[in-house]
Amino acid sequence: MFHVTRRRLGSASSSKSDRGLGSRSASSLRKADGVPLPNQGSAYTRGNPVRVRLERGSVVHDWIPQDTIALEKLSWLIYLTDGVIGPALDFYREVPFGPVILSGVKDAGRLRLYNDCLDALNVQRFLPYLAGDILVSGRGIIHLIMNERRGYWTELISHMTQHVQIQPSPVLGQNPTIDLMVPPEYQRWAASTDSRILTQHEAIDPELLQMMVAGRVIPLDPDATVFVPRRASTNDNMGTTLLTRTFAIAALEWAMMDAEATGLRRRASPLTVITAGIEDGWEASPDELTAIMELVMAAEEDVVHPTIALRNGITIQTESGWSELTKWIEQWDVLKGAKLQAIGMNEAFASGEASWSYLESMLSLGMERIRNFRRFIGQEILLEGILAPLARLHGFYKSPQNNADHHIRTSTRIDANLDLPAIEWARSLQPTTDRDYLDILVMLQENGLPIPLRKWAQAGGYDLDEAVDGMQEDIALRKRLKFYQEQIEGITPDSGQPTEDTAEAKVARVRGAMRWRGDEFLGLRKPDIERHLAGVSLPLDRNGWHQLETRMRDGGVNEIQIRALEYGVARAGYLRRPLSREAVVVVRDELIKGRPLLSQAVTSDIKFLNRAFAATVEGRSNGNGKGNGKGKGNGKGHGKGVSPSLNIPAATPKLLTGEGYSG
Repeated sequence: MFHVTRRRLGSASSSKSDRGLGSRSASSLRKADGVPLPNQGSAYTRGNPVRVRLERGSVVHDWIPQDTIALEKLSWLIYLTDGVIGPALDFYREVPFGPVILSGVKDAGRLRLYNDCLDALNVQRFLPYLAGDILVSGRGIIHLIMNERRGYWTELISHMTQHVQIQPSPVLGQNPTIDLMVPPEYQRWAASTDSRILTQHEAIDPELLQMMVAGRVIPLDPDATVFVPRRASTNDNMGTTLLTRTFAIAALEWAMMDAEATGLRRRASPLTVITAGIEDGWEASPDELTAIMELVMAAEEDVVHPTIALRNGITIQTESGWSELTKWIEQWDVLKGAKLQAIGMNEAFASGEASWSYLESMLSLGMERIRNFRRFIGQEILLEGILAPLARLHGFYKSPQNNADHHIRTSTRIDANLDLPAIEWARSLQPTTDRDYLDILVMLQENGLPIPLRKWAQAGGYDLDEAVDGMQEDIALRKRLKFYQEQIEGITPDSGQPTEDTAEAKVARVRGAMRWRGDEFLGLRKPDIERHLAGVSLPLDRNGWHQLETRMRDGGVNEIQIRALEYGVARAGYLRRPLSREAVVVVRDELIKGRPLLSQAVTSDIKFLNRAFAATVEGRSNGNGKGNGKGKGNGKGHGKGVSPSLNIPAATPKLLTGEGYSG
């Protein structure tokens, strides 16, 4: 086998040198570690060994730019032209943001200054764009302009990486030193004498304007410069674009697009091959070949019904064409999934197929990423970038609580004591909480286990500290709303809706007290409630219920449905007698059937049944004073008065939770 391979590779030359090599053994041509000698391995092995260094990456990684400016250009090209990446990043930009709400500052004047600053900068409008810069470029560079008369920032300028010189700081958390290289378009703007642009010049410091006209390198004031990198590591001083993981996919996809686009332009249709002539009979002349070709081309121009007539010995066939290319569009789904996974995006979000209620209810990694991104933008741009320098400028500090507790005075002019507001958003991204987890907490609390308020707030996705800080503001807001509601009630006429005292409202309350499975509860349907309670005056005492019970039996209603209605009337608070033991048992079994984990509402119903069952044990069931008796037939303790037609298992003393029973 080795000999055959050697000959196929061309080593069996007739030259003397080749014959000499061929007479040597294969082992003598190898190093001790088994690697073929240079310039000889291809002649004595079945294939060339792979000597690729993995740390160098693939050929695709050699194509990826290494300098920051070229990387930024590539990222923006992908964002602006890719049909998957663009909409996905737009989701990151547009969904999280909305009106900004500041709270938590006790001084109304300070809070008003903060709000006026954000309103002047129009952050609600520009935050999506600034967030997009951070995602695509990997960093956001913002220059703030102070209005000395108002005392806060009123203008902002966003800079591209290619227009600035950035000197990172080795100290973690420190902003880099940034110098602005005035781009030609800014220089033309600064030197313009257009009356419209002269009005815009008024917002710029005259000295800065002159530096822009001269095209000088402008050192940006650190207090008025916001630099927000999207760090991939602690040593990533410049920031990294979110699209880094899509570069290899783009290289593959663009190669496929180039091949397909070139093929479509060059060979949009198959090649038509005409063969004319009969051996030993007819040899087509050049003029005849030209005439046949023109005939076929003219026929192709007729898109309705092309017809041609040919003599014997002429054949027409097509060769190759675009259909043989690997089509980029056929790989769309594979490429789409790879790109969305590369940027950590859920496909339901990117496609727009998910409704907003669906987005709010999802406890997914995608929504958590979006919430974290919004929190990052609020902290880095709004608080640290815009409001914190403003607070330092005006000396907005708050006294530490330790000073008041220990009656001491320490320096408060440190960043930890800056009197900054809490950032809230009008658009909530909190998902609907996990009802199963809340139900577990309810059951634990009802069994005597203490559940702290902070644990309840955490389970409900609620910021307890934020609520405590805003209590005074909330009280003032509630007072204003109460005054408004009182005024509305004074001028709004009666709407005519049924009140709690009407028969319709009472029947509706009985119907709402039952835990329906679809449209049925123990064989009782929703329309049956209105029919059975028609003409009945609620609430019912012992005699009233007995009359209703007799009427239902006479009408052919079975015992289970009677007990279901008895429970509904009692649960709604319209039964002035203890609930019968039969009703307790059948309703108990219905509530827990098929529910491995009970909800808070069902647990509340079980609690109600426990109290009713405790009353029957004490001898108040069915009005006979002997609800605890042994009863005949099954010896299970149903008590006297249980219908013999019912085969109901006895209720255990504690039912499910044991609440309300101590015997």
